[in-house]
Amino acid sequence: MKDNLLEGHSGCKLLLLKSENSDHIEGVRKLSKGREYNERLKAQSLKQATFNSKEFLSPEVYNEGTIKDIYYFDMKYIRGTTLSSSIKNLDSNEIELIANKIIALIKENRDSSETLNQSDSELLVIKKLSNIEKSLNSTKKNTLGETFNYLENYQWDNLKNSPCHGDLTFENILISDQGIYLIDFLDTFIETWISDVSKMLQDLIVGWSFRKEIIAKKISEHEKIKMNLFKDIFCKNINNTINEQKFWEQVHAYLILDLLRIIPYTDNEEIYQFIEKAILKLTTEVEKGKFYEYINNTMRWPL
Repeated sequence: MKDNLLEGHSGCKLLLLKSENSDHIEGVRKLSKGREYNERLKAQSLKQATFNSKEFLSPEVYNEGTIKDIYYFDMKYIRGTTLSSSIKNLDSNEIELIANKIIALIKENRDSSETLNQSDSELLVIKKLSNIEKSLNSTKKNTLGETFNYLENYQWDNLKNSPCHGDLTFENILISDQGIYLIDFLDTFIETWISDVSKMLQDLIVGWSFRKEIIAKKISEHEKIKMNLFKDIFCKNINNTINEQKFWEQVHAYLILDLLRIIPYTDNEEIYQFIEKAILKLTTEVEKGKFYEYINNTMRWPL
């Protein structure tokens, strides 16, 4: 086989698998970024292989193994375009269809959730915050001090454990002729459906999957209108579907936490500033208990 390197996330390598004398793509191989990451990639492979949904497909995992103690798994190659690339070409009906499919998946996962032990959830979050804080220099620590204080004092005891994708962003939703696929499943430090709502808002409010274009000021007004429409449909419909006390407060806190979690993997100063700006807005501009009203009253995209 000939291996063609693709751009990957989280430091893992993605390789196109082709026949020796052909350009026919037989699959995609995902390799761990190091021995210490093997177990995490195994968990991601299992999550993808066992994924079962009425709403979405996932690439079949058909092989796994190790090469020089580095774990890998092979999956079916899906020809399609990401939701982030497709959004500008979708009409309002298509946007509503996809938004409602995502909500149905989230509700399906929520319905199988269990309440985590309070000490477990709080311990996991505090440990994660401590590790993030250690990665910052003193200036950045001071700038984000109010954010860390807010998250450290947030009541995480009602967070529910459930199946989730783990990185449900527009970059990881693939539209193909065969259907809509979820790709790049991620094991996350807390497996919860709230994470998937947070990841959607990471795009619908912050614009994470569009970060390079936003920084370069290459986002068109047409794309902004489509993203605002998607945000309005998603937020309105999920609010009608999931009527839980403190739901939006949990999403607000988890969204800030998700943005903070990106920081240790960010070595580009422009992207760091992009993340920091969003974190500070979400920390300082949202009144307690008013997150849903805040995002509904925000006409601009990104935040």
